[in-house]
Amino acid sequence: MELFDELNQLMVKYRFRPNRKMAQLFMVKQDVLARLVKEADLSEKDTVLEIGAGTGFLTRELQKKCKVVAVELDSTLFELLENELPKENLKLIHGNFLEVDVGKITKIVALPPYTISANILAKIFEVEPKLCILVFQKEFVEKLAAEPGFLEYNAMSVLTQYHFDVENLGLIPAGSFFPR
Repeated sequence: MELFDELNQLMVKYRFRPNRKMAQLFMVKQDVLARLVKEADLSEKDTVLEIGAGTGFLTRELQKKCKVVAVELDSTLFELLENELPKENLKLIHGNFLEVDVGKITKIVALPPYTISANILAKIFEVEPKLCILVFQKEFVEKLAAEPGFLEYNAMSVLTQYHFDVENLGLIPAGSFFPR
């Protein structure tokens, strides 16, 4: 079944729609999820954090490779995750990533809400994972990867590059998300 079809079935079953105030966008392309998992180079020894697990499409793929700590703020989506995901290799946390203790993690793979990207990154600096594969808005990524002398270069560029080697893995087409 295509992810878009599965998303539609879940929206009917759990009676929800993407919430703009929570900046909810749902990934509906399996090949994009597969690429995120591949880029993370996961092993059974890893404990990966997913920020904003949403419908659990990425979570399911991560669970096949390692332990997953999935954080979700939306109560309806948290219920969906509890009911629809396999329990193996999964710890679900209902709450705001910025306010919860996620425990010991080795990597982060996530499609977090764009509206709080800078706050999420600041918290990630405290968590200190070995690797992060994060999907952010194009303009934010350009700032994170900017070098001295470029207009986009700012304090967030400096902090991010201090903590991590930043690499832009490329654009994800708008049609990969619902809503587009």
